[in-house]
Amino acid sequence: MEIVFRNPFYLWSLVVVPIIIVAHFLSLRYSKARAIKFANFIALARVSEKVRMSSNFTVLVLRIVVFVGIVFAIAGTTLHYSGSRIDADYVIAIDSSVSMLAEDFSPTRFEAAKRATSIFVDELPVHISAGVIGFSGASYVYQPLTIDKELVGFSVDNMQILTSGGTSIGDAVVTGTNLLMNSGKSRVIVLLTDGRSNLGVGIETSINYANANNVIVYTIGVGTEEGYFLNISEAIGPLGVNVEELERLASSTGGEFYHPQSSEELGSVYGQIAESKKMKVSLDLTFFLLMFILLILVVEWVLINTRYRIIP
Repeated sequence: MEIVFRNPFYLWSLVVVPIIIVAHFLSLRYSKARAIKFANFIALARVSEKVRMSSNFTVLVLRIVVFVGIVFAIAGTTLHYSGSRIDADYVIAIDSSVSMLAEDFSPTRFEAAKRATSIFVDELPVHISAGVIGFSGASYVYQPLTIDKELVGFSVDNMQILTSGGTSIGDAVVTGTNLLMNSGKSRVIVLLTDGRSNLGVGIETSINYANANNVIVYTIGVGTEEGYFLNISEAIGPLGVNVEELERLASSTGGEFYHPQSSEELGSVYGQIAESKKMKVSLDLTFFLLMFILLILVVEWVLINTRYRIIP
């Protein structure tokens, strides 16, 4: 469980709390100075029910609580926790580098990934949104988050191998996280690659970014750790699956790593991810804070008009 703030800059407003405390006691001193002007303390006692002038600590505490609550509401206080909620929005990130043309998956790794992704998207509930990213040395958004599954499927079918060299897994995670930023459901990235990150944003940076935005990353490695030679000219040669890297990316964000060995196993992996109930849940506390503030204001109003009322 973790509490985060979408707009942490506003937390600087809390430096005003000492000023509120000072202002309270200054106003109290002024009230006492006015009260002392009464010549007949018996009359004062009849009006106030008590001659003693209270320091009104309860009212002070309530006013500080109200102020802090307003600051937290403006700062966008959000509670993150792990739960069993099954509703989630998904971004599928597919490695689109040239090595994905290898034929150890039928007909190729790339086509097997597209086919399994299409089936996965088709089986999602109608209210679930999905987006699609292709990546190699850079990331390309084929489809932003949408509930239109036909549009998502069309985007998957039209994915192409990207000519930019290298593999930037970190960039894909950052791009996918950005697409999920406005999702009110649990946020999940399903990342499939046959390589290892050698360009762009580092894995640790992408892990921190995903966690900061409450995103789970499931990773799928296709192919072997040794790589797969193609009848093409590649200056850097084949780079196989970095199992340790993908396992760390998944486990550090609350997801899981899968290493299927065939097209059939790949389809089964997508099914397991769809059925997974391990989710990160975000709860926006703004509404609850505002209701709490309203309640405290009512309590304060009652107190200052009864027990702590000011003598005219």
